[in-house]
Amino acid sequence: MVRAHARGADTGPLVARLAAQIGLATLATDYATRAGVADAAGLAPLAALPAVPDQAAIESLMRRRAYLAFGDPERVAEIHNRGGFAAAYAADRATAEYVRDTIAASLGVGGGGMEQAVSRIMREADWPRAYSEMVWRTNQASASAAAQLDAASSPAVREVLPAIQYLATRDADVRRGRRQDGGENHLALDGLIAPATWAGWRIWSPPGGYNCRCATRLVPRRELERRGLLMPDGTVPEPSVPSAASFHPNFRGPKLVDFL
Repeated sequence: MVRAHARGADTGPLVARLAAQIGLATLATDYATRAGVADAAGLAPLAALPAVPDQAAIESLMRRRAYLAFGDPERVAEIHNRGGFAAAYAADRATAEYVRDTIAASLGVGGGGMEQAVSRIMREADWPRAYSEMVWRTNQASASAAAQLDAASSPAVREVLPAIQYLATRDADVRRGRRQDGGENHLALDGLIAPATWAGWRIWSPPGGYNCRCATRLVPRRELERRGLLMPDGTVPEPSVPSAASFHPNFRGPKLVDFL
């Protein structure tokens, strides 16, 4: 790189590629380390989720072009599944872009999280709290899942983190196929592990519905080995999706993620 600079060549692309590789290495190392610590301490897998991918989630959200779908939730879901951004309460593109950017900013270190973003959206877009929270949760889940899938597009990351696990929030409110759940059953997917390149993630990545609190996590090879979840050739087997699993009709995909 020094020689290229001496010749007057543009080193920008080289620096960008190097930064990307360092970022992927940091992500893989951080995930594997946190997962190992959580596992040794007997903590739930969700405790292993690191803060490192926040920037990747932000970038995933900021890449989504804002579209108008005022008053049309089905159109919003279609745009969302195709990799765009929209909200049924956004009467103009400027509002949609503001909400998208506010959610993205809240995901970073010091960004304030959901509460601060919701307060800003309520104030600037004049949306009700319940709707603002739903938009934040739905897009946060989508951006985080997409960021992990995007990271796993790197063979170097998959060497260390070859699988993804689906994690439902195991409490009284999790959707489990009851009448009040409207036919949704996210709990049936809890714990499902599949290869990071599994085509099923097009359908079964969060969010599975409005206000979905489910998440995914990258699973280290070391953990898979310990649990006996690797094939003899070292690959991760594809799972059978539980027949009870069901998402909201507007979130059944196929979702367009960056590398699948």
